[in-house]
Amino acid sequence: MKNYFFCYDQRLADFLRYEKNITYITKARSVKNGFIFYLFEKSESLQNSIDEWLKNGYNKDQKIN
Repeated sequence: MKNYFFCYDQRLADFLRYEKNITYITKARSVKNGFIFYLFEKSESLQNSIDEWLKNGYNKDQKIN
């Protein structure tokens, strides 16, 4: 599973999908905790997008344009 990124943050998933056009493999519900997650294949593009998300503070309570 080290080649996959499990994203439990809806805002991050939306940023990756709609702002960065990165498609997810599946959307599912965790058996352990019942939370919904998006599964992305790890790539340089994905990592760069996550780094941008964190650098720009989108993970704080800010809106994405």
